[in-house]
Amino acid sequence: MRTSLVFYDPVDGRILTSGGYADVDIELNRPTPESLTIEADNADQGTQYVQESVLVSRPELSLVGIPTQGLAINEEMVVTGLPVGTEVHHQEGMTVIDDGSLEWSTNTPGKYFFRILNFPHQEVFFCVQVEL
Repeated sequence: MRTSLVFYDPVDGRILTSGGYADVDIELNRPTPESLTIEADNADQGTQYVQESVLVSRPELSLVGIPTQGLAINEEMVVTGLPVGTEVHHQEGMTVIDDGSLEWSTNTPGKYFFRILNFPHQEVFFCVQVEL
């Protein structure tokens, strides 16, 4: 018999893996000794997590200021709505938000990719084109 399971982190509810498992293989597929399971089909790590043993949607961040067009060199991008502790990853490194907003600019033209992380919120990806 096969069972559809979601293995998740008991601390934050992050989905570690999911799928259909033969009963005899469940323990062999447990990602960590601490991981817990719930029965569920089609879990999506990007948009869901486990809260109080129930598969729920990860909330979306309500961000303001993500550019919809290119920026000029040294033009400041200001993105607000970021919870304190949010990680922002980009080619120039990683920043931890301590005041609710990201202020960024560069003097080098190019395409810059940003990844915003604050679990359980859904990750946000965007690209900024900086032009002369």
